[in-house]
Amino acid sequence: MSFRFGLENFHPARDSGRIGMVTNITGVTLGLVQNVDYLRRNGANIVKIFSPEHGFYSTFANGENVPDEDYHGIPVRSLYKEDSKEMDVSELDDIDTLIFDVQDAGVRFYTYLSTLYRVMEAAKKKSTSFMLLDRPNPLNSNTVSGPMLEPKYGSFVGIDTIPVRYGMTIGELAHLFDRNIGAEPTIIRMTGYKRKAYYDELVPSYIPISWNLPTVDSVINYSGMCLLESINASLGRGTPHPFSIVGFPGLWSLIKTEFPGIMMRETEFTPLLGPLKGRRVQGYYIHITDRRDYDPLSVWAGILYDLLESEKCELREDWIRLLYGSNRLLEARGRDAPFAELVEGWADDLNEFLEIRSNHLIY
Repeated sequence: MSFRFGLENFHPARDSGRIGMVTNITGVTLGLVQNVDYLRRNGANIVKIFSPEHGFYSTFANGENVPDEDYHGIPVRSLYKEDSKEMDVSELDDIDTLIFDVQDAGVRFYTYLSTLYRVMEAAKKKSTSFMLLDRPNPLNSNTVSGPMLEPKYGSFVGIDTIPVRYGMTIGELAHLFDRNIGAEPTIIRMTGYKRKAYYDELVPSYIPISWNLPTVDSVINYSGMCLLESINASLGRGTPHPFSIVGFPGLWSLIKTEFPGIMMRETEFTPLLGPLKGRRVQGYYIHITDRRDYDPLSVWAGILYDLLESEKCELREDWIRLLYGSNRLLEARGRDAPFAELVEGWADDLNEFLEIRSNHLIY
């Protein structure tokens, strides 16, 4: 059976009424037709659009305030503003069905998941019908890895008690989220989906999730490299190679560079954004040679663990706790525990999640 997005399996019924869509430019058909246009051609009455972080066209920087926009005369309401990341439930007064169709990154700390959680809560509160058009997990839907989020460290970069890589499609994750919400989402399934597949093994054209994730390989790296955003490292923001390059003062002498599935090539560069903006730094370009042998979380959490020992390291303790999902990394570093102890702890914590996850898989 050939692959199709959930979008292409959805046929708007006349009784769908007035539709609000949570989406951005990643919401396209295999033929790259924007979902709003595709559904309107098929009879959908779309009256309002809601955009997540980065905006409808994914042109705003990470963490940047996103203003309201417009898409061919349809108002686009931002769900990522400085003063609020919530959906105002009054925005649902003129909506009968709320549809979510956004490509996520497959990792806990990417904020599209938090936006999904919040709009499900709004739909529940307003008794609005909620639907999700399913899309692939770009990192595959089999791999589950990394530290679990502890509830006390919940935030907009960690909305639920799941591991960093949760190994689920966004539709499956919505089903899991609903154990706490009760929005009763309708999931429009993909057809021809293979859990083991990475995004570009299913889909011929990758639409960047944001301007800093321009390739599928950058998304793979991001799943572990993002932890280094808690220190004064450059992850390539403000260069042509975001999340394919890493820089840090004196990096060449500070870390090991041999890991399964990747090759690290020495380079120097000057980032135009981030904590090392305008400084020429030593770095490495990351070449992925075997995706299935490469474990980004253990690689980059381990590199972070080593860099924390450098006198040049400037750590944002609050940020690493939120990204990591607990205080365990800092606690282990403080007592000089071997990094392998942390990784072993991940496996122990995942057992309970895997049991919960198994109740929400639809492929």
